[in-house]
Amino acid sequence: MIQALLIGQIVLWGVVAVQFAAIFALYNHLGNVALNSREGRDQQGPPEASVMIRNEAANVRGQPILLPVSGRPNLILFTSITCEPCEKLRPDLNEFVVDRADVHTVVVCFGSVDEVRRWSGSVSDLIEVIPDPKNSIAQRYGITITPFCLVTDESGVVRGKGVVNDRSGLDLAANRSIEVSLPEMMSKEPRHD
Repeated sequence: MIQALLIGQIVLWGVVAVQFAAIFALYNHLGNVALNSREGRDQQGPPEASVMIRNEAANVRGQPILLPVSGRPNLILFTSITCEPCEKLRPDLNEFVVDRADVHTVVVCFGSVDEVRRWSGSVSDLIEVIPDPKNSIAQRYGITITPFCLVTDESGVVRGKGVVNDRSGLDLAANRSIEVSLPEMMSKEPRHD
């Protein structure tokens, strides 16, 4: 009798554990679906056509940098030292920064300063790498997924945003800042001094 009761309790707790695991897996799946949907991505970061909030930070060398940099289009890439797609993006990022000197490229990387310094060892010196140990910069901009990119024009207006996984994504993002900026610049009245 006691043995049957004990077996019943073990089976019951086994069923509870399986249900908990199933609910957790479903919750995780629904969260990923929401983040990877168009609507989920649109909720990440500041709204397009808004002025990006200025943020002062320090790069891996301890030098201060103000995000976004004024006077040039910016591509700000949010990464993490534990993100596999971010890791695969590093070689493309190095090629991109050489080919697209017209765009100021900044990487905000989640991880401790030392970890980010090691992570950035294979990243070009042309790229500003900013450690974000408490994820406070990403949180300030409302970004919770990586690799995520914000693109601003030379006046700091957000012109594009989204998940970037390869070189073509970096180019598309950078072109977004230029495509929007050029018509605006061309529509300005010429000065006749």
